[in-house]
Order: sequence, then C-alpha cells, then structure tokens
Amino acid sequence: MAGVLHHLPSILPFVAPLPISYDRLQPTTWGAYLLWGNENRNAPIRASSPPGTPGGLVSNFELKPFDGCANPYLGLAATIAAGIDGLRRHISLPEPV
Repeated sequence: MAGVLHHLPSILPFVAPLPISYDRLQPTTWGAYLLWGNENRNAPIRASSPPGTPGGLVSNFELKPFDGCANPYLGLAATIAAGIDGLRRHISLPEPV
C-alpha cells in the first residue's frame, strides 16, 4: 500500500482518465490529498473493516480516485505495479490520518 500511495500521482492518469474525473478530486470532496486512513472516507486510500470485526482487523482497501470512465485493466495494472515497486524498494507507509 505504501507503493500505491507513493505513486498515486502517476497512477491517476490511469484511474481518472478524463478532465471531468478530477472534479471529484477537489479539497472539499473525495481523495484530494496524498494520504491514507483507517475508516477515513476523505482519504484517497482507505483501509476499512466490516462491522463487528474483532480488533479492527483491516480486510478491505479502497482506492477512491478510481473513476467509472477508467479502463479497469490499465488502472489495476498501474496499481499493482506501484504496489510491487513499493515492496521492492521497502517504502514505509506513513501514519494514517
């Protein structure tokens, strides 16, 4: 997840391909800042767990900027490549917001 956060500006052209896609990515809307959070609906990368999960074990990750106009194959490929790069380079994840 650290690699995805690190490469998020480079992933955006694949997951938000149209100019209108960026209307959602404004400071008062979804995912406008480069951060991640637990249960934070405004973070572009959100870690969440189903209600009633013991100990708050995280089981879901959301990439908020992913737009309906995006090619899912290219978006997923860019996201996976960024994640693999983060693992190879041992990028550490900052504290959640």
